Amino acid sequence: MFKVDSAPILKMGIPFSGRLGLAAGFDKNGTGIDALAALGFGFIEIGTVTGLPQPG
Repeated sequence: MFKVDSAPILKMGIPFSGRLGLAAGFDKNGTGIDALAALGFGFIEIGTVTGLPQPG
């Protein structure tokens, strides 16, 4: 097993707590924010913005 550098990273002047993030679409209603944050993602995109309601 190997050790991954878990130090914060700075990209475009924005500090991120980790190198791996969760993209939009996984939690479109924003109901699992705390649980997802506990998994250690450096960033989490939540919710959606659409002109009309979308199924799914």
